Amino acid sequence: MAIAIIVATMNELKRSYPSIHTHFISYRVSSWDDVDLGASDLLGFEYGLQQAGIMPFTLEAIIPRYRFQQSDYIFSSTDHHPNARAHCLIAEFILREIARGQ
Repeated sequence: MAIAIIVATMNELKRSYPSIHTHFISYRVSSWDDVDLGASDLLGFEYGLQQAGIMPFTLEAIIPRYRFQQSDYIFSSTDHHPNARAHCLIAEFILREIARGQ
């Protein structure tokens, strides 16, 4: 269902803004224990997006050290959301992508 919602949203954006370029950042965390999702679920999700023509970028693709030094890029060991440092690196990536598309 998540893939269908994302695809519909992307299609609506492209309909409303025909020249838009979109990116989908897939936020992976070290543990999905609290939602009963495994690596195969995540890979299936990303594969489904690719099949629909949406290339997901992972945080590891944007921040290469993310996987190996995750503590540098998250709020805390109990809150794995990206911290300010990670958001700055994500913003720099987005700006590079915008500049590259011009």
